[in-house]
Amino acid sequence: HCLAFFVCLGIKDEQYTELAEAIDEIAERIRALGAFVPASFSQFNKLTTITEEPGVPLTINMIQQLLDGQEEVVRTARHIMPILEAAHDAPRVDLVTRRMLEHEKNGWMLRSMLEKIKTISLYKYFHVKFDLTKSSDGGLMVNLIGR
Repeated sequence: HCLAFFVCLGIKDEQYTELAEAIDEIAERIRALGAFVPASFSQFNKLTTITEEPGVPLTINMIQQLLDGQEEVVRTARHIMPILEAAHDAPRVDLVTRRMLEHEKNGWMLRSMLEKIKTISLYKYFHVKFDLTKSSDGGLMVNLIGR
């Protein structure tokens, strides 16, 4: 898990910085439209469709949860895009398009990281090839392919 942790740490810092800047931009846009910005965890929890992790996940599960969150943001952006386009709201179309592209890129990076971890960890230590799939309860299942 050590290698995965340090790889995750680098990506997490990069994504954290980018998200902090995006949050500022989104908050400024909300205020420019005359609305108040949600500012508490309880307000955010009422607005989000991303579930919160109640415990401390394994590194590989944490990466999968980050990927799931990125994909959920992209789905939400795709859902609201026609509404914004119909309203001829070019600034918000641009903002949502840029967010969607960033979250798609983050998703690609996280998927790539999962593949590397799968390949390095199990092959290096156990000399087996495997595949990870989501289980019905949202966890990850390891499927051994062979030696």
